[in-house]
Amino acid sequence: MSGGTERIDAREIRARLDAIYEHFRQSFAESLDTIDEATHHLETGALDDKERSAAERAAHRIVGAAETVGFPEATAPARRLENAFGLGEVRPEKVARLRTDAAALQEILLGDERRCS
Repeated sequence: MSGGTERIDAREIRARLDAIYEHFRQSFAESLDTIDEATHHLETGALDDKERSAAERAAHRIVGAAETVGFPEATAPARRLENAFGLGEVRPEKVARLRTDAAALQEILLGDERRCS
């Protein structure tokens, strides 16, 4: 091509996209681990404010990153988690809903790769 630019073939594009997804996949897994741990601690009465805040931030990261890399269906459950942890709506009686949303995110973002607790 003119101007010194090279044409990138489909395999190279696919490799680059796979690398981007792998980066985000690792981030999604770490964020889900944070949410799972906070949910477990909520259930056992051991959730502190620092961990609640970390879970809120983890859900917030998922909201933005999922939309960016093409998983818009992850936005609603991630936003519910973000709001629950952020607005102080995390009470032991809400554990089932938090787990449902975390499991939905796990399925959407990671498939059967790992199972939420």
